[in-house]
Amino acid sequence: MNNNATIQAEGVLVFGCLEDSRNSGLGADERAIAAQQSPLKLVSTSKVVRDGEGRISIVDASHADVDEEIRRLGPDFSYGVVKIGVISSLPVLQLVCAFLQRRQRRATVVVDMEAILRTYSAPNEALVTALVADLLPQTDILFASVPEAETMLKASGTPAEHPRGLGDLKGMAQALQRLGPANVVIKTEMFDVADQWTTLQYVMCAGSELSMDRHYFFNPAGFSGASYSVPAAAAARMAQGSSAGDAVSFGFRFAEDMLKRGDHFAT
Repeated sequence: MNNNATIQAEGVLVFGCLEDSRNSGLGADERAIAAQQSPLKLVSTSKVVRDGEGRISIVDASHADVDEEIRRLGPDFSYGVVKIGVISSLPVLQLVCAFLQRRQRRATVVVDMEAILRTYSAPNEALVTALVADLLPQTDILFASVPEAETMLKASGTPAEHPRGLGDLKGMAQALQRLGPANVVIKTEMFDVADQWTTLQYVMCAGSELSMDRHYFFNPAGFSGASYSVPAAAAARMAQGSSAGDAVSFGFRFAEDMLKRGDHFAT
């Protein structure tokens, strides 16, 4: 772990969707990162819009608007980690990938592929192709669940069968790692409505090392979706000097503690 001065100097730069709830999108990222007392800046790539009947759609920010937000960051904000969430526009994705190539120093890139591919409208083939070809090679920690892993492997031309057990999950993580990410995390969240217990588990491929962990606990509020907070919490921990493995482990403990308290993003 770095000393306190270094911890305070390092921040997290977050790209994602601006939603009308602080429990999702950029609001959730902000709260998860702020809970670790890490400096952060947010760049909106899109926003959620609800019509009069409550139907939801995502409106992409323009290339010019995102470019302007990046330019406004200024030289005073020092970031050690870039966390990438929802990007549903190909021009914006290309802009972000170009930004990553010229980013300050060698900031760690954390990608939440579940957030990107589970948008309210399915991403087009060109976007998925660009994610695999341009974003994954620049990624240090990739978070995905099984459906997103299958989508990326299919887009890369890699045969992928639906995993039937731990061995298949490990093979899937290793196959994704060959597409560029230094570390791959395949995560699962399940909630048993009958007994109100949640299972959070993951397989992580870090270099040549494979690891896994499983969290099983009572969830008094019956809330599901807390695993979306894991990448942001892990990004904050990386900015404070943790290794990838320790940061990922912390992210899952953060989600577990939140659910066990019956609190969503209590700080």
